[in-house]
Amino acid sequence: KVYLVTNGKIKYAKKEYNTTGNEYEIDFTQSTTFEETSDDFNDSEIGKITYNFKKLNLIESINKGRNIDVCGVLVDINPKQPIRSKAGKDLIMRKCSIVDDSNVKVELTLWDDDTDLISEDTEPVVIIKDAKVGEFNGNKNLSVSSGSILVIEPKDNKEAAAIRKWYNGGEALKNVTSSQAAVLHRSTPLI
Repeated sequence: KVYLVTNGKIKYAKKEYNTTGNEYEIDFTQSTTFEETSDDFNDSEIGKITYNFKKLNLIESINKGRNIDVCGVLVDINPKQPIRSKAGKDLIMRKCSIVDDSNVKVELTLWDDDTDLISEDTEPVVIIKDAKVGEFNGNKNLSVSSGSILVIEPKDNKEAAAIRKWYNGGEALKNVTSSQAAVLHRSTPLI
């Protein structure tokens, strides 16, 4: 049987708690619904995630609070940090930057489970569906929120392949700037 599931969150499976061997799992909430499909259901009806990628050089023109789809390379990955929210909730945060072939670098914040998906010694290509645009001290930034989808080293995605090729080329990195006009340097090319 095939079911249509809405309002669930797909995330990377925590290997220490997941015995299925699957790479992903779905979290269900009180608003999650399940609807059995008809017997004549054609699995080609299941849609792929569609993206409307925005280049990072456009972020200054996008209003704070909006969600955008981006594809880039994570760089300047900092260690995880425990913090306490204004509401008193304990959270885990990881700051890094994302850079793309528009030669702009933007600060990116990962939260809680997403902080475990990367480490400081990597520079992965990522796709983020619905990254939230924020602003701090006049500089735009992005965060991966509970409604975002983070895909690390995506397979079979033309945009991700183009970003990896650009990044491995190295020459374009000499012109990458952030809103403070900082130059991004990388010591070794990725394979």
